[in-house]
Amino acid sequence: MISFSFFSPPDGKIFKNPDLGFLKTLILYAESLYWNSGAGQANIDIETDGKTRHLILTFDVNFGFMLEFHILGEPIFVSLGDGTFDESTTVYIGGVPEEFPSKFFITREEAWEAVEYFCETGELCDEITWGKLEDQNWK
Repeated sequence: MISFSFFSPPDGKIFKNPDLGFLKTLILYAESLYWNSGAGQANIDIETDGKTRHLILTFDVNFGFMLEFHILGEPIFVSLGDGTFDESTTVYIGGVPEEFPSKFFITREEAWEAVEYFCETGELCDEITWGKLEDQNWK
């Protein structure tokens, strides 16, 4: 497994190489009290080939997780689930309300699959549909 850091949303703690079972429990079972407090997001960072890869997790109690993948200077990729661009939800990121389409959210199980793969490889999971954020026509 490659080295990674997990930045926890409620208290800002940084976990270096946490046990994947810990992350699995958080993703599959932790409620909005955990995910939507503090910054309102969590991220996993991996450094490989001199680049830092970021996987950002945003939770919505009704729709699941929105995942964003990016490397500085490259396009941002967002998860694409079964929702629509017409239905949206508001999440609070750093205390600021942000609106996103339900299309960006995937189930907890899908999010765990993507997180586990990212932690092991630093890459996007092929089992999840991804799209370039800039190509999504939602605003």
